[in-house]
Amino acid sequence: MGKSFEAVLGMGVVCAVLLSIGVRAEAQAIVVSDPFINEAGDLEVEFSQRTLPRAEVLYRARALVDMTAVCVDGLARPLRGQRYRQTIHVVVERSLPLLADFSGHVFGFVTLYAPRDEVTLACPGGSIPKLAWVRYGDIEVRNQIGEAARARSTSRTFVR
Repeated sequence: MGKSFEAVLGMGVVCAVLLSIGVRAEAQAIVVSDPFINEAGDLEVEFSQRTLPRAEVLYRARALVDMTAVCVDGLARPLRGQRYRQTIHVVVERSLPLLADFSGHVFGFVTLYAPRDEVTLACPGGSIPKLAWVRYGDIEVRNQIGEAARARSTSRTFVR
């Protein structure tokens, strides 16, 4: 019985090793689609990854935002002068827990919001502050074990 127990135990160890190698080989890198800036100036990022079936994975998306706000008149024309313009540089990030499907695919969609609350322009008369231009750079999606993918920088102009 001692030899057969050792043989079964040995086969169990071999199976466990082979299974762990197979599981590791199945995991794939994060893939990020081209990011998109929507009408509000927020960045929309879609990503996917293959991992263990039904695994819960925490993802964090982050980007460096450069944005310019300007005061515009009632016809949406920018007022002239540096005092009616504000440029902001800030990092935005958001975490998102996702659950892989039964085949181990994770599909994610996250929106990184332009930091509108950072705009402190004091616009005169009937003029209002409006987002004129935004650029998102250093766009990255990372999971909790440190795997990461980067996306190309993107920008959009709203007021000329």
